[in-house]
Amino acid sequence: MVKKININQLRKGMFVCGTDRKWMDIPFFRTKFLIASDKQINKLKEYCQTVSIDTAKGIDVDKPAETQVIVDADSFSAIEMSSRVDENNSFKKLYEQSLLLFSAVLNDARSNRELDLLKIDSIAADLLAAVTADVQAMFGQMRLNGKNIDGLAHKSVNVCILAAALGLYLKLPENKLQLLGLGALLHDIGMVGVPEALLVKIEVLMPEERLILERHPDYGANLLRKVPELPAEVLEIVLSHHEQMDGGGYPNGLPAARVGELARIVSIASVYEALTGERVYRNALTPLDALEHLYCSGQFLFDTQWVARFIEVLAIYPVACIVELQTDELAVVVQANSQFPQRPLLKVITNPQKQLLFQERTLDLADEQQNNIKIVRVLASDEPIIELLKMFVELEKI
Repeated sequence: MVKKININQLRKGMFVCGTDRKWMDIPFFRTKFLIASDKQINKLKEYCQTVSIDTAKGIDVDKPAETQVIVDADSFSAIEMSSRVDENNSFKKLYEQSLLLFSAVLNDARSNRELDLLKIDSIAADLLAAVTADVQAMFGQMRLNGKNIDGLAHKSVNVCILAAALGLYLKLPENKLQLLGLGALLHDIGMVGVPEALLVKIEVLMPEERLILERHPDYGANLLRKVPELPAEVLEIVLSHHEQMDGGGYPNGLPAARVGELARIVSIASVYEALTGERVYRNALTPLDALEHLYCSGQFLFDTQWVARFIEVLAIYPVACIVELQTDELAVVVQANSQFPQRPLLKVITNPQKQLLFQERTLDLADEQQNNIKIVRVLASDEPIIELLKMFVELEKI
């Protein structure tokens, strides 16, 4: 339900969907977004007297009485704790609503009913707004909602979140982010045309069954061509998200030069989500193992630069990936840290001038004494310097 409230009633966890000002006069990235910080509230107070909130996508004005307790300053404020719970609940609410709404879209596709582009675009826009507000909160919802009545909706929403996170990290312009979110949400819609028996089959698919499965991008594109005003870039994502950098993908075996950057991003997000999700024919991989697969696939399957940036977004460093430290040294990850994924065990292999060390040294970023050392970037697996390092250093699994 949409309701108008006084700006002083606004708090974290609410979903703003309108104001008393023109959006061009307000310094916000989206016209609709989840309130995730006091900074957003204070900025709105500078410009607005009233705002409209959508209580279906965020919390309402009324606050439960039990959260109005004030505790002494030396302990954690009950109001602050309540605010954090409200924020988490609002992200959960939006995530679950996105699943339900997109499930309905998929059911329309299965029944050959006309697809509502405005509804689909609204789902993608809401997910992008939530990722913009708090990407880690949305990653958390993906982990907590592993079971869903519609597995395809679950995967589609998750891929939209992952692709949006990478797109934001890459600082894509707003129009491209919108296309990316919409394409990511719709990327696998062609799976509605694959027989259920193939989707749940445990045994290895026969060649003719594999061929049916590999036509789902074409089927999805044919469905979407019936949707008026659907951007061509979205169709390209749907058609090309299974193409590979070596030309060995499907359905058309396109060379890398003919696969757009948005399709490359969705490809990485889709494979990662598939590897980390439960399937009838295999158990889910851990995020660490999934990223290792992406990284070690090299330049043959995925865009290596985007894979490296994806690892940075998730801050989970797989064994054998090469990282650059804020000291300008290069190091190889030799052991992951399950408790603190962003603080792995490293083997430093160059000095700050990128010259190989005569004697490599071990660096444990989880050690409190190393708190001042941070990873600043992941090197793509096909960067020239890695090829040079392979000649002199044993880099396992690369």
